[in-house]
Amino acid sequence: MIQANGKTYELTIHALDNMLKRDISAESVIEALENVEPYYQKVTGREIYDHFVEEHGETIQIRIVIEDDSLVITVMEVTE
Repeated sequence: MIQANGKTYELTIHALDNMLKRDISAESVIEALENVEPYYQKVTGREIYDHFVEEHGETIQIRIVIEDDSLVITVMEVTE
């Protein structure tokens, strides 16, 4: 679980696994949640956060997908 914007977010195993595989820190996820206005997928209603963060001296773009207001279902690096 992480805290951001006065809310508690639960991370799925999939989200945690992706963070570990891609070496994305919890701090970067919190930074994105606190500094980006989400957009919404029309079909699913999921919140999407895209944000550029510094990880290990590199700037990368991450995407966070949230379902049911506080369940982080995935965290990924955007490479396109």
